[in-house]
Amino acid sequence: MSEQIVLVEIEGYNKATGLAETLRFCDGLAYRTRPAEVPANALYRPFLLDPGWCRVDIYTGPGKYGQITPGECVLDDSSGTLGAKLIGYAFDGRSIVVRIGERGAPYPAGYVTVINGTLAGQPSFDWNKITFHPADLTAAQQKTLQTARFAGNNVLPNGVEGLDDIKSKVKPMVLALASNMSPVLCNTSKLIYQVSVPVGAAAHTITAVRDGGLPLTAGSAYASLADMQATAPSSGQYRVFSTVAGGCYIRLGASPARGITCDVACGTAADRTHAQTWRRVLLYAGVPVGSISAADVAALDAALPAEIEFALFDESTAAAALSTIANSAAAAWYGDQTGVYRIAQWTPASGPPVATLTALRTETMDISDPVGNGDVAPAYLVNLSYGRNWTKQADADLGGDKTSSTDPVRAPGGRAGLAARAWLAEEYRIAPATDATVQTAYKNAVKLELTSLISAAAPAQAFADSQLAAYKVARNLTTLSMWLSPAQINAVRAGATVSLKMDRWGYNNGKLVRVAGVLIDRQTRKTELTLWG
Repeated sequence: MSEQIVLVEIEGYNKATGLAETLRFCDGLAYRTRPAEVPANALYRPFLLDPGWCRVDIYTGPGKYGQITPGECVLDDSSGTLGAKLIGYAFDGRSIVVRIGERGAPYPAGYVTVINGTLAGQPSFDWNKITFHPADLTAAQQKTLQTARFAGNNVLPNGVEGLDDIKSKVKPMVLALASNMSPVLCNTSKLIYQVSVPVGAAAHTITAVRDGGLPLTAGSAYASLADMQATAPSSGQYRVFSTVAGGCYIRLGASPARGITCDVACGTAADRTHAQTWRRVLLYAGVPVGSISAADVAALDAALPAEIEFALFDESTAAAALSTIANSAAAAWYGDQTGVYRIAQWTPASGPPVATLTALRTETMDISDPVGNGDVAPAYLVNLSYGRNWTKQADADLGGDKTSSTDPVRAPGGRAGLAARAWLAEEYRIAPATDATVQTAYKNAVKLELTSLISAAAPAQAFADSQLAAYKVARNLTTLSMWLSPAQINAVRAGATVSLKMDRWGYNNGKLVRVAGVLIDRQTRKTELTLWG
């Protein structure tokens, strides 16, 4: 008869030797890898009490996507000998890998990786046990994304690091579009502004520079920072220095009368989608390209190919940036059990189910939310904010003459005169999607206010329509506690489509639903599921 075994590998830094070590543990009896396996003859000591299964929730409500709840990995320390050793190790931020398979299966190919993450802090030491706190891959991105700051050490008239007034200020970072952004004046003598730090393989393009809404004329591009500092543009002109390695700057030919704004684009249009910008943030944060799901990026690009507005002007964590991008696309991002970063758009269930769940092996089932959006009723209206203007400007901030038919004020998208002024006065545009018939059945049908990074009106309207289609229908949020079959356990994952076939609530013929949340105990196969549909 086959026997399952859980193998845990924890990296620790031995403070006595100054070396990192891999500590190996298992449940049941001790286990040793074969001489031909890698690593050869590695001993797993039988101290594992609980491997710490992780719960993944990728949907809890409109605009609320992606939440990981790690379990706790518990080791037996009844004798105190293990604790006496591990108390001298540092574990914070180091790796933990949990695998499960049949005892004696080929290592590692014969095992399923169920946790591949890092440790949050040091373990806790109780009298009889040691508890490690695994963190999902998302925890690794709780770090400041943009650390470059202005040094404030210009020796005027030269330099691009500013003076005391901007010393230690975070430098701007444009990762997609930044329409009507305010660049940072970093050389007051030569009127040089920094637009963005370098962000990887994509260079920045400046499509317009305005002084109080009045367009300046573009001069020829600079070849280098030195060239920019040595040669001034003509009066009324601006010139750009922009390279992949050097970032992006503009220099003016004369002091501005009002506030300087510019329209900036990172890379090509294909580089400025939700998916590509999400990927760019991960790469900038140091994640290897192989640890980012190329299939997920391609799928989201196909579903939502619109260009987005995204830039950072202050201290932000990589996780916050990734969440902003994903939420804008109605998507969840997370690290999966193999150590790969994933992103998946949340849409109603469709296509063939990966499994059919029935009353067999079901312990409990209830409808926790009969509407599925966390509110009292479905939505009859979605108001989607889109088309961000990064610098709001009232008439008092603008030049020109709004009463004139030849008002020279301009705004992104080729807007002129009053249309330009109206655009510049607001931070966002609104794309409404409405279905008044929802209110016939639901007297208290709700209005959803969502914000998207989408730049243009047409794709924003299409996205608003898709969100209304998802939330104008009552979709049950159902919770189940059940035991999955061996065939189901690797198929029923967060985001998967399953068929729920029960003799209640109209599920008799099977209802297509999506897995919104899942917690699987792979030793017993008992599973806690949240299903939406």
